[in-house]
Amino acid sequence: MKKTEALFSVSVMAALTVTGLLILLKTPRAYSENENRYLAKRPQFSWEAVAEGDFQEDITEYMSDQVPLRDTWTAMQSKVQQWLGKKEIAEVYLGKDDYYFEKITDTHLTRSRFVANLQAVSVLTEQLAGSNVYFMPAPAAAAIMPERLPRYAPYYAEDVRFEQAKAYLAEFGCTMIDLRGSFTMLSDQGEQLYYRTDHHWNTNGALHAYEAFAAQAGFSSIPKAQWNIQTVSETFRGTLDSKVLDADGPFDTVEVLFDLPEVTVTVDGRPGMVMDYAKLYDKDQYRVFFGGNYGRVEITTQADAGKSLLLFKDSYANCFVPFLLTHYDKIIMIDLRYDDGSWTELLATAPEDVLILYEMSNFCQDGNLSAVPGLLGVS
Repeated sequence: MKKTEALFSVSVMAALTVTGLLILLKTPRAYSENENRYLAKRPQFSWEAVAEGDFQEDITEYMSDQVPLRDTWTAMQSKVQQWLGKKEIAEVYLGKDDYYFEKITDTHLTRSRFVANLQAVSVLTEQLAGSNVYFMPAPAAAAIMPERLPRYAPYYAEDVRFEQAKAYLAEFGCTMIDLRGSFTMLSDQGEQLYYRTDHHWNTNGALHAYEAFAAQAGFSSIPKAQWNIQTVSETFRGTLDSKVLDADGPFDTVEVLFDLPEVTVTVDGRPGMVMDYAKLYDKDQYRVFFGGNYGRVEITTQADAGKSLLLFKDSYANCFVPFLLTHYDKIIMIDLRYDDGSWTELLATAPEDVLILYEMSNFCQDGNLSAVPGLLGVS
């Protein structure tokens, strides 16, 4: 018995040693397409880093990110958890009708960050007193379809945040566009507004958001029947699938607008495009819209509408903006996660319309909107 235990211990130690050596000797992966993120880099050793504990933390993260066959092991673990009946894997709820939902609870959010971001929007509204300022938070799929969540799955009080934002911003003249009622009604009628395996709304959801924005911004939306919306992929698995990694999981359909008007697009000063079809060959097919996220995207159209739009956004705006190309002469999209702050001169141009478009939980958590010195009047 003792020999068996000793042999087992030696085998485990040998396996761990070999695995560690493979991780340290192999060329590290820089990017995980499945997880849609950059992986930890090999940390630089220094006695100071060891003394402060930073090196130990960095090497642990590096070893975890670079473990051989990482995606395979993750997928196997996911499958075992599903066999055991688990409805939550890697902070993702496995809901009904093949819907995945990102787990967001009140513990993930801080009231102080939410309030600071609302204050930033109010300051922006005051700075752009000559513009029409709109705040359109996108409701999360889980809040629109709570009946599809697993039973007893906790989720943050999104309705409370909506009502607080509406009451606060009304005092400063910022128009808040509340999509919850129309989205809930459409979902109950059987319309699919969100991807099943990705956290974004789909093109149909963006279309209905466009209709709601048009009604508030004072222009006539183009009816759905007049848009040339076509399917370009039936094999999309999004960001939530990248966490679950279930080979038998559902696929999503990606739809885009065809016959768009001719425009000129620049992304961070370089030529860009509204639809980047090459991204349909990537894991993250949602990047077909503008090729992904950039700090500053400028779109010049031939709409001759006599007005421009300044848009502060997260990635929900990417499939929404194509609907606006016939309504504005110029659209400037600012994503504060990637912007260097050089856009601040735009505040002096006083665009006719300004829109802040974030998914609500993203808005609650965003650390960029109120943290950049002088950006929105916050020092």
